[in-house]
Amino acid sequence: MTASKFIKIQVLSTAIALILPIAIYLIMWNSLPEQIQVNVMTNPLYLSRTIVAFVIPAALSVVHLIITFVIRHRAIKEGKPQIMWLCFLLPLLSIIGMIPILTMNI
Repeated sequence: MTASKFIKIQVLSTAIALILPIAIYLIMWNSLPEQIQVNVMTNPLYLSRTIVAFVIPAALSVVHLIITFVIRHRAIKEGKPQIMWLCFLLPLLSIIGMIPILTMNI
């Protein structure tokens, strides 16, 4: 697998990790409460829906870019292109994390 294919996978997975949660939050924007509970360890934390809808996905996308950059260089260095599919781990977790929002009875 060439570096350009790795970059395409990196861009696609980052777009999924960033755009999908934001799109779902925008679709459900009017039905979301002003404060959304975010569970951090055992203590609930209440954040505004703007932070939850835009800042958290953006921050996770930055982390995702860093992780995929490391994976890409490691895959090229070791000649193991199959590990590049780990780039879709965060988008998958993002989709799983959206399930409570999608099933809210608001």
